[in-house]
Amino acid sequence: MKYIDGHGALVMLNQQAIAADYTRAISEEKIGEIADAKYPVIMSMPHNDSEMRCELILDGKGSRVFLDMSFEAWDSLPNHGQTDAGARVRMSMAS
Repeated sequence: MKYIDGHGALVMLNQQAIAADYTRAISEEKIGEIADAKYPVIMSMPHNDSEMRCELILDGKGSRVFLDMSFEAWDSLPNHGQTDAGARVRMSMAS
């Protein structure tokens, strides 16, 4: 499962969404209220062939928000459950 690793990363991705004029971004007021955490991406889908639309969980109460991001940003998100062993298998298959 992909996730956003911390409030700083969330703010950066949100600023990129605003700058790119994506439809889904978090308001400045709301983003200031979000506590630092790892935010799991519970749903994602390509949107308009130009970005990935993601649904995130923000806290232990299950508060959710949508955030659009570039495919490059999506690809760079860490993946919980990816292990070194998995990375070694992929590397050996590429050889």
